[in-house]
Amino acid sequence: MIRGIAALRALAVWMVVIHHLRTPLGTIWPPLAETPVFAAGVDLFFVISGVVMVVSTAGGHTGAGQFWARRATRIMPLYWLVTGAVIAALVMGLRPLGIAGWSGQDALTSFFLLPDIRSDGYPAPLLAVGWTLVFEAFFYLIFGLALIARAWVEPGPVVALSMLMLISLGALILPEGHAGEVVTSPLLLEFAAGVCLGLFARNLKGMSPLTALVLVLSALAVLVVGTADMIARLGPVDLITTGRDGAFLRVGTFGIPACLIVAAALVMEGACWRLPPTVAGQAAASYAIYLIHMPLLQVGEKLLGHGPLLILMMPVIAIAGVIVHRWLERPLTHAARALVSPQQRPKSSSSRMISSSSR
Repeated sequence: MIRGIAALRALAVWMVVIHHLRTPLGTIWPPLAETPVFAAGVDLFFVISGVVMVVSTAGGHTGAGQFWARRATRIMPLYWLVTGAVIAALVMGLRPLGIAGWSGQDALTSFFLLPDIRSDGYPAPLLAVGWTLVFEAFFYLIFGLALIARAWVEPGPVVALSMLMLISLGALILPEGHAGEVVTSPLLLEFAAGVCLGLFARNLKGMSPLTALVLVLSALAVLVVGTADMIARLGPVDLITTGRDGAFLRVGTFGIPACLIVAAALVMEGACWRLPPTVAGQAAASYAIYLIHMPLLQVGEKLLGHGPLLILMMPVIAIAGVIVHRWLERPLTHAARALVSPQQRPKSSSSRMISSSSR
């Protein structure tokens, strides 16, 4: 178990929740309604994913097929369940998550995390937070392909180099279509940076805790200055729809601090500290919280309105996330893995924590 990474997963998911609570929180502190800084939780997740994939496949015992199967059974069952609930609501004539229009193609591309623009013009699956999983799925595809060549070359450097080549290709040819934008997006730099941090994790663990403090302070400085510049350039816009230029700006503003913070967590891993039970619980439930928080916030808006009372949904989301993780996510994951690999022995709890810690 990488304790620092686990703590950052809890931090990242609650940054995303707070980002989606900007409007009611803005009634308490107005500047918060106009700053996208908490959206950096997504960038933190991307860097973490790169680290975890390198660490969890170290040792040369994981093949591409096993890797893809474990990632699919980890990510897809709960995602399919929540996406299915969204589609069921749409079929009943409701408008969950503000979806203005949808089609059968939207449902298909959403279920299989294919990059596409919905019928209502939004570049995300029907479960909008799934846009990050589209990037995760592509990263897993590249990483699995690199594992095939493990007999000849280390997969980590191959993955990082492949990401850089795809980004460079996109900058040169400017591909049309949403799929082309995704597979050449500057956001892939964050996964590549995470892979590099994973490769150097052992070296980082040997550094002084003072180094971690310097890294965190540097991250905060870049985050504050970069966010101010982002607001000046773009204003309070939806960062998902800003295109390639916005993605480069996001990597500089959010991606660099995310890398510094993850590096600081790895530096502190050798220190003698324990993860508080509450933080550990939220870290384990981070993926469940990530998937369900938007539908729960919409229910909260119906009951509490759009004002500051909506903040009361935060403990509801925290508790619901733990319940969904324990009673739905874990059983679904175990059942899916038993179906895919019935002869595979269950891993120890610490191994499960590492292998699942990208979300």
